[in-house]
Amino acid sequence: MNKALVIIDMQTGFETAHDEKTIENVLKQIDEAHENNLPIFILEHTIDKCGETLPEIQEYLDDYDNKYYIEKFEDDGGDELIECITENDYLIDEFITCGVNISYCVGKTINKLVKTYKKMITVIYDACNCTNDKDDAFDGCYCSFYYSDIFESDKVLIK
Repeated sequence: MNKALVIIDMQTGFETAHDEKTIENVLKQIDEAHENNLPIFILEHTIDKCGETLPEIQEYLDDYDNKYYIEKFEDDGGDELIECITENDYLIDEFITCGVNISYCVGKTINKLVKTYKKMITVIYDACNCTNDKDDAFDGCYCSFYYSDIFESDKVLIK
């Protein structure tokens, strides 16, 4: 199975992106992706005041050639991600996802990848964060995913 790491909105303008544990766990995912030579896709929201990807993440990725920064224009970055993958001739079956905010951008991107593109998703719980309580946000995502039949199709795994 061809995998890729997707980092969503770990940007300077999102308060939850600055959480030390979240950053530490995102960096662990980058290490694993690097060890396995997986492509890394970094989604950045273009809305005002979001800023760029956190400097510590950018620096961590500096020497890694297999990375792509992708601008997205709304919460859901699924279309932009698939466009980048197609343009670069990747065949990705499974996305390992992390970032902020789980109840908005992460959740909506996952929903699009599963519903529209029929992809497998692994969500790294400890490498995600949310403006709301993270557990409540995951519960909310479970509800919205449930109604779109995502969990019934075994497409999403929360680790």
